[in-house]
Amino acid sequence: MLWFIVWSVLVVATLGVCFLLWRRLYHAARATMVEVDRGAGVFAGLTDQVEALRGDLGPFVVRPGLSHDPVEARTRVTALRKERQLRKDRRRRAHSATYERWDAHSH
Repeated sequence: MLWFIVWSVLVVATLGVCFLLWRRLYHAARATMVEVDRGAGVFAGLTDQVEALRGDLGPFVVRPGLSHDPVEARTRVTALRKERQLRKDRRRRAHSATYERWDAHSH
């Protein structure tokens, strides 16, 4: 008789814990589905905005990076190098200003 009571309590406790876990999982899944639905709505709105912006532009034409014409390729590479050097100089000035500001605060 004692073992019957022990096992009955264990089974009832197990069923109770299973119910609580199921309920928690159900609420978490429902909240996840709400967020997925909201995310799908935001994604649809973003897709509409992208399509509206893309409609204003002409078709994208693929251009090779380097031309078969050596003169044109050389001018393009020179222009790219100048742009890269400008970005590098701008970054160096910004970094040096930051370093000077750090040095001023550290002394």
